[in-house]
Amino acid sequence: MTSRTIKSSVLTAVVGLVGGACVLMTDAATRLGQDLVENAALLQQDSGAERSFTHQPRSWPSGCQAGYTVTLQESLHHPARGGSLLVGCKGEPNIQAFGYSYSTTYHLNAVRVPKELSADKKPGESLRVTLRKQDGVIDVVNVE
Repeated sequence: MTSRTIKSSVLTAVVGLVGGACVLMTDAATRLGQDLVENAALLQQDSGAERSFTHQPRSWPSGCQAGYTVTLQESLHHPARGGSLLVGCKGEPNIQAFGYSYSTTYHLNAVRVPKELSADKKPGESLRVTLRKQDGVIDVVNVE
């Protein structure tokens, strides 16, 4: 093995570990927020006006072991109020104390939420999300 081959192999391993660590450092809300941003980018490039996608939650790391609720707060008045994406894991102490287990506003980099949307899900059940594009603006219009 040459020195260059070894360096290349080490670099590949490091990139793989860093990528894996990024997955380990996210939570249920952030992963859904990332899916929203990625699908909004795909819709922005598409000639269509609507895009639906399925988000499959993971219970680990920092996910819900039991059933869960997803709430997208209305975002038109953000940052004064609202705009958060909230994931509540049923039976966990945080949901009883705060009403949610994980939260993010990352999705607001790519989408608006004109009205509050919410869905109640069973353990491991996927979430269906519909985005709509109008005049270059992408709104989240349904979660189920």
